[in-house]
Amino acid sequence: MTTDAYPLAWPPGWPRHRGARDSDSRFRGPTYRLDRVFHGLVDELRRIGARDVIISTNQPVRNDGVPYAQQRAIGDPGVATYFTRGKKQLVMAQDRFDTVLGNMRSISLAVEGLRQMNRHGGAIMLERAFEGFAALPPPENCWDILGLRGRKDIDRTTIMGAFRERAREGHSNGGDMDRLVKARDEALERISG
Repeated sequence: MTTDAYPLAWPPGWPRHRGARDSDSRFRGPTYRLDRVFHGLVDELRRIGARDVIISTNQPVRNDGVPYAQQRAIGDPGVATYFTRGKKQLVMAQDRFDTVLGNMRSISLAVEGLRQMNRHGGAIMLERAFEGFAALPPPENCWDILGLRGRKDIDRTTIMGAFRERAREGHSNGGDMDRLVKARDEALERISG
């Protein structure tokens, strides 16, 4: 799996929440710090045999891979958890709550519920439940498509210049213009947010 922890790599084909987000007020208090919720989710996944866990969000991450504490509202607080279980690559995602912490805790509680199913004799049911979490290939990253990954000085002019350059290359190579336009639009949205 080549999914990044930051920015959010939402799984293709996984529906997004429509409408107003739910409050995550039930996940507030000293017990619910983002680093604790992150480690709690990783622990729950490991208890069901998950490995190679990547928790992808729009919350920047520290050097150890743990998201920084949320300081400001994030336009897209979704969380996608990619992992391997057995020989299968799986993903679980949530964007129903209004913070990264709330969405991460929601996934953790769902995994805990699946684990309870297994503990109470539902191993076959658990395996069938996980069939629905099969991971599709990760989505392409707008920065990779535009050739801007790793650049720190990205602004509207940089994005538009990279877009025009790739469009010229794609025109001569018969490239996919829709893919390029989507990458440009996503990159412009990310720098404006």
